[in-house]
Amino acid sequence: MKTVSSLRQWLLLATVALALAGLFSILVVVARIPALEPYAGKSYFYTALVGHVDFSLVVWFVLLEMVLWRHVLGESLARFERPAFLFCTLGVLVAGIAALSGKGTPVLSHYVPYIRNVWFSVGLIIFAVGTALMAVPAAWHGLRQAGRSAASAGVGVSALAIVAVLLSLVFAGARLTGSEKDAELVIRALFWGSGHILQFAHVVAMVTIWQMLLERMGGAFANKNLASTAIYLYVPGIISGLWATAVMDPIELTVNPLMSNVMAYGLGIPTGAVALLVLMSVIASWRDRSGWGDATVVSVWAGMFVFAIGGAIAIKGLMEQNLRIPAHYHGVLGAVALSFMGYTYHLLALYFKQGYSSVMARWQPYIYVIG
Repeated sequence: MKTVSSLRQWLLLATVALALAGLFSILVVVARIPALEPYAGKSYFYTALVGHVDFSLVVWFVLLEMVLWRHVLGESLARFERPAFLFCTLGVLVAGIAALSGKGTPVLSHYVPYIRNVWFSVGLIIFAVGTALMAVPAAWHGLRQAGRSAASAGVGVSALAIVAVLLSLVFAGARLTGSEKDAELVIRALFWGSGHILQFAHVVAMVTIWQMLLERMGGAFANKNLASTAIYLYVPGIISGLWATAVMDPIELTVNPLMSNVMAYGLGIPTGAVALLVLMSVIASWRDRSGWGDATVVSVWAGMFVFAIGGAIAIKGLMEQNLRIPAHYHGVLGAVALSFMGYTYHLLALYFKQGYSSVMARWQPYIYVIG
């Protein structure tokens, strides 16, 4: 019962963050309406855009990763959970209100855009503290329990990536303190390395969810050792990214191709291995198609399709540096979002049957993919 209560509170907070992200997406549109632009201000479009990206692709993702950690590791995380939840809740509220106020200068830095507003900064820092209180023990216990299941290995590596993100922010922040460079350049440098590492946490969480949802279908991806090995392939990329932020000048790192290569090879190769295992599982279960109609499994097929398209777009788009880059982001991170959707429905079916709709769970991924 305690686990159910904990999952409920984290899911509710994640839903609040997603609702804020949705509100900001509406404000992005409103700020572009000619009749309303004089009231909103010319910069509010970008402020709302920052709020939308941060609360959807950073805060919401990270909170659902905490849900995953708590679900897999159970009471191992109970010791620091209460202060972690309080810090995260306060951080979401403070940063959300600061972004809604429209005060401050938006900076469209990669992966983690930013608003030069003291309260927005305070909110992010408070949220980071709460995240650290969950990530450190999750990494420790997940890796210690990795021999029990691939899910434990996935949780350990996902949490390890979040710890690496927080450390990289500390390393970059220490080097950038007192810098006389342009403020926007400093902010972009602060989040450049950490933003790349953050994507490892998201993708590992996605892969872990795929394994959990497909495990009962059998095949290669249901094999604990094979699945765990595929997940461990992400660790070198995480360590390489952290090493780069620790030893290199953050501003020089923004023009160095190292972090792009870390993502291309550190994320691309392991995810290719995972895709192969998933396909092998599909082939092995071809005769037994009962899982194909499972509402939670639909998100896996849909996610793999969108992720593949996002990856294909990247091959040419990242070389040309054009609008294919945001298209690549939407494809790959859309796959992560789909995995979280399927996982949330999975939890609703397990613990909160009153709020579960198999029809909605089955069709929402298709609607999302079409969009």
